[in-house]
Amino acid sequence: MSDWVQPKENTLSSFRHGLSLMDGIEFDIRSTADGELVIHHDRTLAVSEELRAGLPEYFEQNSSADVTGLGFPAFQDLLDDPTISAAVKQQAKVLCIEVKLPHPSSRVAGTWLNSRKDQPYMQRLLRQAAEMLEQAEYPRQNIIFYSFYRRINAAARAVDLDWSVSALRPVLPHFGGKLTARVWVIPEFITRNLKTRIRQQLKAGSPMVPCALEYLVPPTNWIPIGRRLGVEGKPLAHLTKVRGGYPFYVWPGRTEWEHRLHEAGLTYLTDDADPNHVTLPEGVPRWTKPATQPLDDSWRERFASTPLAQHAALIEEARRELPAWHELSAAERRSFLKAWKKRWSWSRSLEALEADASESQLPWEAVRVIGHRGSGKSPRPIMF
Repeated sequence: MSDWVQPKENTLSSFRHGLSLMDGIEFDIRSTADGELVIHHDRTLAVSEELRAGLPEYFEQNSSADVTGLGFPAFQDLLDDPTISAAVKQQAKVLCIEVKLPHPSSRVAGTWLNSRKDQPYMQRLLRQAAEMLEQAEYPRQNIIFYSFYRRINAAARAVDLDWSVSALRPVLPHFGGKLTARVWVIPEFITRNLKTRIRQQLKAGSPMVPCALEYLVPPTNWIPIGRRLGVEGKPLAHLTKVRGGYPFYVWPGRTEWEHRLHEAGLTYLTDDADPNHVTLPEGVPRWTKPATQPLDDSWRERFASTPLAQHAALIEEARRELPAWHELSAAERRSFLKAWKKRWSWSRSLEALEADASESQLPWEAVRVIGHRGSGKSPRPIMF
């Protein structure tokens, strides 16, 4: 039984832990009534009724003082944190920033009958976040913005945003619950397969494809029209051919699929940040920093041959002894890129991959493990 206590989602402690254990983190930003960016996932305040104490229901209707007073960090707090800053600027960790639109009933941006204000609202959030990142000197190569907003790329172009941006598809509505979302996306999920998704993302200039796990695992990967793709057997061969090394960021990276996702060369977002979880269901050791503390051939052999009872000791030794990406020489980094290119059939030349790599950054093709909301989702309410 693990004695680890998971920090609350989308908090600085959650981000610090996620970055210490994995190759990057994902989190959500929203704007307050006074125009400040705060890190929070839900459309409504994720607090107990007692703690809410008469505050407006929808997040964007509240002031920054009110929501940060409840324990939700400002985006600036994240940027100013020395541990987080060092991880991204010096250690090649990535930040996946999901930009959230308000609920239509909040009447802060678009409404139920008129969504035209969503576009300028998204433009403002993107421009504001990018300016804050620039002022804090965060590297562009290690940051991506994305959103369940179909026109996020158009919003980025409208403000000349020189940062990586991607639309999350199928596009979930910014209203309703899980059932509403599942019903809403069915037509798009059926008619727009991954081959279409890749074309869309390439055309938009996104460095990667955000991908729902349902596209890749049975029985749901039978549903989209076209050839079935997956993470094992013939469906994996088809996926490898179709994507041509184009990076995939898969969510949810459920534990039972982690090993196969990694072996397929796919980055995944996980809610499991327990440092004491050292063995996957396949009986193999669980390594959560494949990009920023990579395993060379000798370590991969050790991981493949170590008995289950010794997994904890092996992981502890690897965390302690393995050099991190930023500690490697240029020749060692090139060796890893060359091996990864061959293993996962990356289409870009080694020279192009090296151009996107340094001691403080990796090409987007690098296969990563990303902490969802830092160290994983929390039960509701988050604050009580």
